[in-house]
Amino acid sequence: MTDEEKEVNDHRKALLLSGNMSDFQLKNLKSWPLMLFNNLSVKIEYNFISDSNKEMFAGWVSYDFDFKEEPDLKPSEIKNRLSQLTVWTKFLFWKDTDVIFKQKGKKWEI
Repeated sequence: MTDEEKEVNDHRKALLLSGNMSDFQLKNLKSWPLMLFNNLSVKIEYNFISDSNKEMFAGWVSYDFDFKEEPDLKPSEIKNRLSQLTVWTKFLFWKDTDVIFKQKGKKWEI
């Protein structure tokens, strides 16, 4: 296991124990979209606690993009960037974590 994998694993364990995301996890969630796209603000929501039995689960992360101007990218480039963001998010949490993309509050269909 690499040092990076160990650090991420430690943050996952802390999330399981405390039910709260670490500053490390929050910082990454907020900065990654800005690394992939320009001229945007992004709202991030997440849930890792089941509503029905209040237990931790793989959960979901939702990115809601609001572009100041539409990205000057081909649809295939946008898909590639969103795929990369999905990989990063699942690495930060769990492979079963759902990653949802929205644009201005509506599901983002590309």
